[in-house]
Amino acid sequence: MPEQTIGTRARARAQTIEDLKRVARAHLATDGADLSLRSVARELGMVSSAVYRYFDTKEALVNALYRHWKSVYNAMVLAPLPPGLMTRDKFTTYWQRMTDL
Repeated sequence: MPEQTIGTRARARAQTIEDLKRVARAHLATDGADLSLRSVARELGMVSSAVYRYFDTKEALVNALYRHWKSVYNAMVLAPLPPGLMTRDKFTTYWQRMTDL
């Protein structure tokens, strides 16, 4: 199989996964635990069974969202602090970062 085809397929798969996560995030915000893979798929013009090519279960999709959110959260909150801060100021900075999210 030509290398270009493999690269194209990988990019298409990665884009579909990102699209599924984007739509699922929006549905979680409105539907909470009642998230439906069928409605996520429908919004993307997919049949619901196609979602299972990317995520084995609804829980796997939610876990992917959680891992993404956790990495973003950690990067923002745990970013290096300015040098020379006193302990109290470090604590305040961390709390401000957490509440700004």
